[in-house]
Amino acid sequence: MKINISESHITAVPEDQDSFSLLGYRIMKKMDIPNVMPCRRILFNKEERLLFEVPSEKESLRTAIENDPGRTVLMVLDSLADILRETEQNEFLKREYISFSMDTIYTVPSRGKAMFLYCPIQAPEQSSPGQRLYILLEELLADLPNYEEDRIRFLLSRISAWPETDMEEVFRFIREKFGHKVRSAKNLEFRYSGMLGSFAFYVKKPEFVIGKNSQCDGVLNVSSAISRRHCRLFRQGPQYYLTDLGSKNHTYINDRMLVGQEAVPVHDGDRVRLADVEFTIREELE
Repeated sequence: MKINISESHITAVPEDQDSFSLLGYRIMKKMDIPNVMPCRRILFNKEERLLFEVPSEKESLRTAIENDPGRTVLMVLDSLADILRETEQNEFLKREYISFSMDTIYTVPSRGKAMFLYCPIQAPEQSSPGQRLYILLEELLADLPNYEEDRIRFLLSRISAWPETDMEEVFRFIREKFGHKVRSAKNLEFRYSGMLGSFAFYVKKPEFVIGKNSQCDGVLNVSSAISRRHCRLFRQGPQYYLTDLGSKNHTYINDRMLVGQEAVPVHDGDRVRLADVEFTIREELE
């Protein structure tokens, strides 16, 4: 299979010995597979090919890894977990069609997601999904020897023990430990305990704005560094996201400053700092 990558599309062209699954393509078109790039089948110069639409607000995986390796790895594994769950729940969806190539995975920071190719074209001697995932994990985790996230630490400690030919435990671990749908946040608690005392905000609505303006959902006037409308939490599906509202002194999650309008998923145990006031996130799970 030949892969051609442009700014807006990825094209997959079957070669002579490759097999194209028309059934696999039709199922892909009919199913709403999460975190998979939209695809259409075209004929060009008498060659049949698949054209995948690359997200407009994208960052290549290699670039994202360079800029923020820890967050990028979590984003990729969370998104992959959703796809793996779909392939397990629907017998017509096949892991063999998931591309684990670094070059065909993109991150969408504003959505906190990574987008994959689901390509129903197979080469006769194509390696197994487990072997290809093993190679991807080795690349992703290579620069994270001391990363503090518990789930990543577990992968780091175990990856060398998992042989390339037996990756079922890896698939299962990613599906269970990284999938957002496994842990659906019903409500959030923003908990502060420090020099200013102890207090908390309880987020029980789809959208919640924090700032020192009296009209905010969470009024925070304990520090002059807080902006009138500092940050916004919003729920999308089962997941809460955090975005900065152009605050003067910025919003940080786990010491990483949010840039522009990017929306970052928040999880239990995350540290969120608004200017000089740091909170710990606690989730009430459904």
